Amino acid sequence: MAALWYGQMMRSTTSTVPNAEIDLHVVEWGDPSAELVIALHGWPDSSRGWSHVAPLLAERFRVITPDNRGFGSSSKPIGTDQYRMAELIGDVMAIADWAEVERFHLVGHDFGAAVTWAAASFAPQRIRRAVTMAAPHVQVMHQAAGNLRQITKSTYTFLMNIGEAGERLLMAEDFGLLERFVFSDVAEISIDDREAYKAQWRQPGAFTAMAEWYRAHFTPDLLNPDIDIQLPTATVPIRYLHGAKDFAFVPYREMANAEFVAADYDEFVLDTSHWMLYEAPERVAELVLDWLERD
Repeated sequence: MAALWYGQMMRSTTSTVPNAEIDLHVVEWGDPSAELVIALHGWPDSSRGWSHVAPLLAERFRVITPDNRGFGSSSKPIGTDQYRMAELIGDVMAIADWAEVERFHLVGHDFGAAVTWAAASFAPQRIRRAVTMAAPHVQVMHQAAGNLRQITKSTYTFLMNIGEAGERLLMAEDFGLLERFVFSDVAEISIDDREAYKAQWRQPGAFTAMAEWYRAHFTPDLLNPDIDIQLPTATVPIRYLHGAKDFAFVPYREMANAEFVAADYDEFVLDTSHWMLYEAPERVAELVLDWLERD
């Protein structure tokens, strides 16, 4: 496959990375001898979400963008336990091992950011620098516990926690309801992209697998002030990017990550919605490159 970017042809290759009993579909960009960046997508997209940013990062780095387990062309194992954080971090490490790289940079958007935050806490010895986007640290989210505005914004996520009934509602109108909700009025996400995502969601078992990410991580307990949630402090240098018009979070949520990072940390608020990878790819790439190329 190939991606056309401002008149220059940036070619990518696809591969399959095995990890125990599952296979991960990955797209690779750039010089294989360059430093590695693994870029994780969020929900409900796939590696396709990086198609505008990855070619820009690949001008200086080797970039691998996987379909996370449960998404796109990757395996869709059955059961909530298959989507716990240990499994997701294990997938990232399996990709790095397949690439024959011990230490690498990790970048994540949305749920990919959640995995990046966790990996920076539980596997810091493998990660050089990290960038998280459009998803604050889980303990920042938990600080919103009891905030009715945040609970309201998160209501759709709880549909996945009620099982088949919630899934069927989000699948209504051949996924038209979900497409309109998550992509809203983001003109930069083309009709072709939307149709490609819906085709991925229609695959047998795909949407149940995607819902397992919420059942494994984004349960009502996250916003319950009576439940204690703790994560080890991240010890990897992290930059956080947040969209000022992100529909998923109340406005103050983007500014409280620093206390959970025991390393260099900074943040930028972009004039975008949740979908900064589509709306501001050049700015996102600029901020990622600036951070990853620091000593």
